[in-house]
Amino acid sequence: MKRWLRRAGCFGLALIWLAVLSVPLLAVVIASRGQVQLGAQESAHLRLFLVQEEGNNGLGIEWTRAGATEGENRCWRTSVSYWLWEGRGENVTYCQCVDDAGNFVRGCSP
Repeated sequence: MKRWLRRAGCFGLALIWLAVLSVPLLAVVIASRGQVQLGAQESAHLRLFLVQEEGNNGLGIEWTRAGATEGENRCWRTSVSYWLWEGRGENVTYCQCVDDAGNFVRGCSP
């Protein structure tokens, strides 16, 4: 039993160490490309992007996920959060519905 716990602990520490080491790589990719996106733009996705505006500098995080389906339209709920080291950003959540052709129809019903 002790041997199994020790191996599980070593594996857990190795995963944590790998995550810590990947942070600088993520920073280099964001700095060179301006953003990193996981998932397709037309579907649920997570996007980290640089905010570089006059008076505002930092990171933004956009998370889009499927919302309720209204009739034949698909709806997507999007949350945008900002981690700024200079300036202020207002976090926002909104919802948009699209038709089968991919055209925005309207915002979601509350």
